Amino acid sequence: MKWYEKHFGFQRFFIDSNEDVNEGYVLDQDGIGLRLTAMEYWKCSEIGIKLPSKDKVEPDCKFVIAESLPEQGKNQVDTFLEQHRGPGIQHIGLYTTDIVRTAQIMAQAGVEFFSPPPTYYTEVGKQHEIESAGYDPQMLLEHGILLDTALDKEAMSQPSSDRYLLQVFTKPIFAEDTFFLELIERRGATGFGEGNIRALWRSVQAYMENEKEDTQKQKPDHVSLKTS
Repeated sequence: MKWYEKHFGFQRFFIDSNEDVNEGYVLDQDGIGLRLTAMEYWKCSEIGIKLPSKDKVEPDCKFVIAESLPEQGKNQVDTFLEQHRGPGIQHIGLYTTDIVRTAQIMAQAGVEFFSPPPTYYTEVGKQHEIESAGYDPQMLLEHGILLDTALDKEAMSQPSSDRYLLQVFTKPIFAEDTFFLELIERRGATGFGEGNIRALWRSVQAYMENEKEDTQKQKPDHVSLKTS
């Protein structure tokens, strides 16, 4: 991380308020073995990058380094490293002011999106969280859109319905499962949607497992050779 700070001027960005400065944001349970370390760059405008966001006084650019934790077994990070033949960019987040409309247009153009587990929208508190932000859970389910509210600064354990973000992720856009796109709409929230990380992880894992099963089904179980 020091290298990024020294050579590119990045600063550390904490995904979670309780995140350890050295360990990063760690998810090591329920089949998820993942360490995330985030950084941000506040001076993108100096080199011509413009990221329109009414939630920020000054445009910025964030990136996250993902690391696989071996305790939970092989996972999508390991698969990415194998198929990409080394480290690289897994996905890029694109800002939009109307994620529902953007997702609809992209779907009509043939873009496919990851489908979060249906239980995501019926988890305890999630339906209320979505409705408090003014959205219909069924509508978000249809488009695979995730919603995460920021914690209220006055009561850090309580979500704030007026500060949230929405996210949706495309399926890999190339032949190998090494790169996809994210659409993100921010409504006051400035984080990464840490409440959605587990849902995204499970969506990608389910997709990869289905792809593996489909590939195995297409392979012949034997080859017959005839000689005369």
